[in-house]
Amino acid sequence: MPTASTTPEQYFTFDAQTQTITDYDVAGGGTDVVIPATIGGVPVLHIGPTAFFAKGLTSAVIPEGVLTIEDPVGGFYGAFALNEELASITFPDSLTHIGIGACALTGLTSVHTGDGVTAIADFAFAGCASLESLTLGQSVESIGYAAFIDCALTEFTAPDSLRFIGEGAFAYNPIAALVLGQNVEKIEINAFWDCPITQAILPADMDVDEDDEDPHTLGSYRLSEFYYDNGRKAGKYTYDLQTETWSFEPDDPFAGGSEAKIHVIPAGGGRKIMHGGGELIVKLSAAGAGKKKMAGGGEAKITVSTTGGGRKIMHGGGEAKITVSTTGGGRKIMHGGGEAKITVSTEGLGGRLLKGGGEARITVSAEGGGADFFLPIELTPDDRFSYELAEADIEITGIIYRTDEIDYLAGSDRYALVIEGNPLLQEDYETVLNALLAKLGGFRYRPYRFETIGYPHLWPGDRITKIIDAENNEHTSIITNHL
Repeated sequence: MPTASTTPEQYFTFDAQTQTITDYDVAGGGTDVVIPATIGGVPVLHIGPTAFFAKGLTSAVIPEGVLTIEDPVGGFYGAFALNEELASITFPDSLTHIGIGACALTGLTSVHTGDGVTAIADFAFAGCASLESLTLGQSVESIGYAAFIDCALTEFTAPDSLRFIGEGAFAYNPIAALVLGQNVEKIEINAFWDCPITQAILPADMDVDEDDEDPHTLGSYRLSEFYYDNGRKAGKYTYDLQTETWSFEPDDPFAGGSEAKIHVIPAGGGRKIMHGGGELIVKLSAAGAGKKKMAGGGEAKITVSTTGGGRKIMHGGGEAKITVSTTGGGRKIMHGGGEAKITVSTEGLGGRLLKGGGEARITVSAEGGGADFFLPIELTPDDRFSYELAEADIEITGIIYRTDEIDYLAGSDRYALVIEGNPLLQEDYETVLNALLAKLGGFRYRPYRFETIGYPHLWPGDRITKIIDAENNEHTSIITNHL
């Protein structure tokens, strides 16, 4: 039986076979909706992708038992989207998935996802201009593309469960304070674009996608660049607006008896490092956001400290011969295999290296026929499984912006580029499309596709600087899609 506050069942369109609410009669049920846990005695498990779309809701309560808010098919706006007066929504702990555009362009001021949600999909809360408070449950593992773009968040704290933050996820928020849990592994490009982050607590060794020319994935003040230059260490990062510089306070590198995150590990647990010879294990990573390590040769300058307070490293000098390999995916280090010969010497300290701190200059060079770190990738026919080239060039004749109701066209549709689901294109379509056509109209290219080895990864946007065709002509290209 429904409670006094539950909206009567007759105002919901319900598919009993899939246990999904597909529509709602707001004229009968009202703008404050409390979804029943069962309809006709059948438990409600899913909210359909357009069930409450643009209904003029002011509040919504989703009951325990509901598992998912479904993704729209080929669209951007989801189940509760475009309810501009929707000030509150209650998510149950049973909910595991918040779908694409589920609450986009609503009037929400605060969100608590509940403790069952594991995935927040693309555009889920995009354009919620009044959203100032966000609490993620302790099960959230991924946040999708532009999920919270253009909201009003001033701070964000991630739970320890979070592992992935998608492209543009928090772009255009006034976030000044950022706390990321210890298990965040991957942050895609521009995740915190145009966020004025001045304080951040970050875990070690995150993979942060970045534009080398404009590194703003971790905010307006180029934190991602400093994070990589600082060795991707765990700790507190603070930006001084007056001096326009970052500072860093490290976490305890040996908390819980774990290995140091400063890339230097003793070979025998608690003993002196390199005292009278021996081996030193060193992990090398890129020196700057998205930058190549040792491209074209050169030296890597790495800050090294002892593991037990003032103990000797490389007493009497000498060399450490270290085998360098990739740590799990990504592009090759020492392309072509081989070893890196790393010569460790004192720098301005005479005799003992790094007694009481200091720096070690480490020279990296190829040994045994290997090459430098991150050489340009070369794919030959031996690496390809298939290759297919279009028979003729294509010339762009127009630009189309596709909405659910109508297609807007600039130019001719003979071969037009189609834009859809872009939250940044909301009005004045004619001016925007004509401006794009002025830039792109008449551009000619020859499409092709190929399948190749799994590593190195190639992603949309990657530039191919040279393609040699069957007639030995050279071309440039770009990756536009991958499977």
